[in-house]
Amino acid sequence: MGGSGTGSKASAFVPSGLNSFNDDLVDVFFNSTDGFATAITYTPVGGGGKSINAIIEYGQHDLGQGSDALNTEAIMQILVDTTYGIAHVGSGDSVAIGSDTWKVLTALKVDDGLVWQCEISRVNR
Repeated sequence: MGGSGTGSKASAFVPSGLNSFNDDLVDVFFNSTDGFATAITYTPVGGGGKSINAIIEYGQHDLGQGSDALNTEAIMQILVDTTYGIAHVGSGDSVAIGSDTWKVLTALKVDDGLVWQCEISRVNR
């Protein structure tokens, strides 16, 4: 990992405004799908898809929705960044995770405005 951020693989990955400590956190959490991150394709309404990494926390299924409802909602975190994340997130945007399509329900900037925290719901069950 990057230490000071100089020469680390995360240094090119980090939005402006992060310090070297945050540089290492981004490296660990967002830069590698070997750890916490999941490769997704984010597609805004009316736009083209973009492959990025995200942190996905799958929720509990609602027993009232039936047995096919497992993991129908999740929280997704992505960087607020034009190169390695998404600058603008909107309700109704699509997220492809593997062969499943999800829709963004809500989005909120967290972590000093550097990360989008989105509630997403699976479309195809």
